[in-house]
Amino acid sequence: MYTALSDVTTIPRTGHDEAMRIAAVENDRFAAQLRSFDAADWGKPTDCTRWDVHALASHVIGSSAGQASPREFVRQIRGGRPLVGEAGQFWWAG
Repeated sequence: MYTALSDVTTIPRTGHDEAMRIAAVENDRFAAQLRSFDAADWGKPTDCTRWDVHALASHVIGSSAGQASPREFVRQIRGGRPLVGEAGQFWWAG
């Protein structure tokens, strides 16, 4: 089936209030998914071949904490920079 292309510049931006509502729903869904795991699930592999479920969930939660708090964001940058090269080419990999 053919779908006509849309000029994305005509799509209105998502406003702050709507973005917060969307984020709240997604956060609730993510938390519900995490709560549904049993002990065996946390060690299962993910599509990120070097990360299991626990590592991926920790990364998402840690990233969220950094985005919510400028102080936490700076702490993560300072902690990640010395690990560049060992963990990857970017500070956030550390």
